[in-house]
Amino acid sequence: MNSFYKVRVSGWKLCVIIASIMLSLFLLNIFLSEIISTDNVLDETIKYNAWYYRYGNNEIVRPFNDVIMELSNDSGWEKLNGIGNSIADGKSNTIYYKTSLPSNKIPDPCLLFQTNDHAFELYLDKQLIYSFGNFRTFDYKHSPGSPVHLISLPADFQNKELLIVMKAVSDGRLGIIRTFEVGSKSNHLIRMLKTNTFPLTLGILYTLLGISCGFVGLVYQQGRKALLSLGFSFVTVGIWCISENSLTQLFYFEPKLWYYTAVASFYFIPVSVYNFIKNVSSADKSTFNILIGLHLILFASSLALDLSGILPFIDSLIYHYILLAVSYIICVGIGTKQYFRGSRIALIYTMGFFAFGAFGLYDILGWYFELITWKSNTAIWGMLIFQTSLLLAAIAYMQRLVDRYLLFKEKIKLKNSKLVEKETRINQIMEYDKIKTEFFANVSHELRTPLNIINSSIQLIKMYHDNGKLGGNEVNIDKYVRIMSQNSNRLTKLVDNIIDMTKIESGFYNLEFRKVNIVAVVENITMSIEGYAKNKGLDLIFDTNIEEKMMPCDIDTIERIMLNLLSNAVKFSKQGGEIVVSLIDEGEAVVIEVKDTGIGISKEKLQKVFDRFVQVDKSFTRKNEGSGIGLAIVKSLVELHEGSIELISELGKGSKFRIKLPAKLHQNVILEEALSIQSKDKEGKVAIEFSDIYDS
Repeated sequence: MNSFYKVRVSGWKLCVIIASIMLSLFLLNIFLSEIISTDNVLDETIKYNAWYYRYGNNEIVRPFNDVIMELSNDSGWEKLNGIGNSIADGKSNTIYYKTSLPSNKIPDPCLLFQTNDHAFELYLDKQLIYSFGNFRTFDYKHSPGSPVHLISLPADFQNKELLIVMKAVSDGRLGIIRTFEVGSKSNHLIRMLKTNTFPLTLGILYTLLGISCGFVGLVYQQGRKALLSLGFSFVTVGIWCISENSLTQLFYFEPKLWYYTAVASFYFIPVSVYNFIKNVSSADKSTFNILIGLHLILFASSLALDLSGILPFIDSLIYHYILLAVSYIICVGIGTKQYFRGSRIALIYTMGFFAFGAFGLYDILGWYFELITWKSNTAIWGMLIFQTSLLLAAIAYMQRLVDRYLLFKEKIKLKNSKLVEKETRINQIMEYDKIKTEFFANVSHELRTPLNIINSSIQLIKMYHDNGKLGGNEVNIDKYVRIMSQNSNRLTKLVDNIIDMTKIESGFYNLEFRKVNIVAVVENITMSIEGYAKNKGLDLIFDTNIEEKMMPCDIDTIERIMLNLLSNAVKFSKQGGEIVVSLIDEGEAVVIEVKDTGIGISKEKLQKVFDRFVQVDKSFTRKNEGSGIGLAIVKSLVELHEGSIELISELGKGSKFRIKLPAKLHQNVILEEALSIQSKDKEGKVAIEFSDIYDS
């Protein structure tokens, strides 16, 4: 779907662009039509009413020219006032017309002759000058094709008798002549260009637009059915306009092809339209499927009847009109119903239906039922309005799809965000559970190890006591007491850390601030572990840039912080290394640094050293013991002092902890100076903090 917005929006934009091009070409066509105007053409066309007719039979046993000679001299002709309508008597399939051509002199004389579904021959002074259709073997079953003909006349056509012999496919339409005009050939062509350029241009544009919509529908998935059905509708209408156009029929050498193409496209226009409406409308699709099926069945039946010679297309066309009228009413009703339900798309195509219906009805009443005397091909205008409405409906439909897509995209984005958030939380919970599991396993080890050592020492003492050796010189009772004392301190340290972490997290860890000399506090704590450093072969150095700095702090907490950092420095430094404690006065703050030359920490693990329950190097810390919560407590205690702590370390080159404490007075500080800068039982605290460091 992500590519949908970029490419799908371009689909309906393409429709808008093509519609704009079509409108521009339409306006250009009107402009060109004004240039090719009749004001610039000499009106040399002759129209007259001196016509005679008679009926003929279908069988000719003698040479046809002899029959023509006989008919011309026969007295059985009746006068006909005007031409155009059928004069069938219900019995004959052949009719003869004759008239005298005018006496006007016309350059390049030409006859514009138009009829429908007739084969015919033209004789000038009993000489054949034009023939259309398989006249001699006419089977009265199939249309010969194109109805438009330009027939050249000899230069001396004036006052000569013209005889027309016509055979009709349909009995009821015998003798219909749509156009009969004598004039200059160039004038006829110009008039035909003026009359037919616009419909032909529209037909080409319809076809191109249909192909474009079909291409967009094939390339892009979203809205594919609507675009393909819209493209099919434009193509069928375009082919109908092209095949029905007089210019196409006049200059193409296979008139039957255009005839059947026009009929087929005319049958498929409602099929394509109903298929489009079915795809863009929210109405019940079963109704449109039924209408589409009925139109397809009618077309297949009509084509079969025409090809078999049972019933020509022209006679079955009435059933197409009846079905078209019924389906038209149904679609208008469905569209109106959908409009009142709030469908903007239904309003657009329903208005198109109304416009097409009005123009189409006018043409049907005029051309096929001859109820309107002033005849003009207005269906092309109705079709233009209707196809434009379908294009607008398609644009509205695509825009609706875009809106739905954007809404769907936002919902997916929101759901993905929630899923990512949940996944992150799950990962965090799983990681936290893993850390807790490791912590409890580590705590179990930390508890079990000193307890085992204490129990072992107790069992040894009991054994010596039972053997009566406890008072002897061979038993070093002080050693076992020291071991038990150290491991008791180790247990005390672990329990204190767990209790203090719980207090800090719950907000019950209280500090007692007093104004003290922070230099002396840090120096005393540092020097109190000198014995442990020397015992491991480490140099212990304290450095400061001031001798005295009075500031509020909790002495016990500062000692706890410093002892934890110093014990880590001693624990992870190798023999021959050094530990440097520095105190730097920065005016508004005091910086305390504890630097060692120990194993160091890799960069990717620096962010985790202050996390609860985390041991950076489990294999190494196992050798040196530890619960993994000491540095987390240190960080929390520093923050309770409104300070900050950071670690600068490089693997294999040692570590440096940098603590920055504000020198300002705390709101809860006791203003009088502390009487002592040492906390109670400092030696016991050192023993507890260094209890997990054994003599090497």
